[in-house]
Amino acid sequence: MNEGREGLRSLPPRIVIVDGNGNITLDALDWMQEQSVDLIRLRYDGRVQSVFSASGYAADPKKVEWQRKTRASEPARVKYAIPLIRKKIQEALFNLENLLPDSPSRTKAIETAKVALAELKVSPPVSVSKLHGLEGLVAQGYFFAWRALDIQWKSTKRHPVPDEWKTFFSRSSLKWGDRYIQNQHATHPINAMLNYAYALLESEVRIRAIADGYDPSIGIMHDRISPDRHSFVFDQMEPFRPIADRRILELIRTETFSGADFDLQSDGVVRVNPELAKELTRWLSASHSN
Repeated sequence: MNEGREGLRSLPPRIVIVDGNGNITLDALDWMQEQSVDLIRLRYDGRVQSVFSASGYAADPKKVEWQRKTRASEPARVKYAIPLIRKKIQEALFNLENLLPDSPSRTKAIETAKVALAELKVSPPVSVSKLHGLEGLVAQGYFFAWRALDIQWKSTKRHPVPDEWKTFFSRSSLKWGDRYIQNQHATHPINAMLNYAYALLESEVRIRAIADGYDPSIGIMHDRISPDRHSFVFDQMEPFRPIADRRILELIRTETFSGADFDLQSDGVVRVNPELAKELTRWLSASHSN
């Protein structure tokens, strides 16, 4: 709570409950409505489970107005997006310089990232689409540099590992979707771990956005609006993606994996098995807190 007039503590505009269980009385709900305090219950992944509010809406109207106003202006969108992409490239550059093995692809990716940062400073793009293009060039070189990673495997006789798992080729999945290659359908263990890390990050960012009063479905840089696609969350995730990558890179450098750590499904999709998922959750949470 915040200090209000005459030293009294002011009530928060909303109370957010993440997952959990228990009971709350109707009297308590009535009191919260009288005090204009919204109660929002989220699922474990940050998606809204229920809202108790006079307006029936979880977000702060003023912040939603800012989202819509910013989204409607291309210069405002670019101004909002450039710091996010700049930070993302800076974090990716750190990974390239400190965590990825030396290779021609790494050298080229470092140069591309530095050129992009200089362009953002001297002659920034004037549209979000051009900004996406610049970021895409950096991302392409960045993940090409991952091909030099040395992935260690153990117990290969007991748990055989497909040949294609022994090296990393691409962030894109080899499983085709209806219209394009979909990253979410991982066909390599590294991509499966990245997808899991990004899913944890998405949940964390979604919870923070909702708690701060934003509408997660109204993206600014990512402009697709859908109740099921939280574009504003994807906006806010951008600078944190390479940090999630960093945790996976550190794990690859220090751990030896087993084929039993992953589940290869009949359609070729690779999933992280429950035991490794628990370890990844602990690893990512501990790394984030540090």
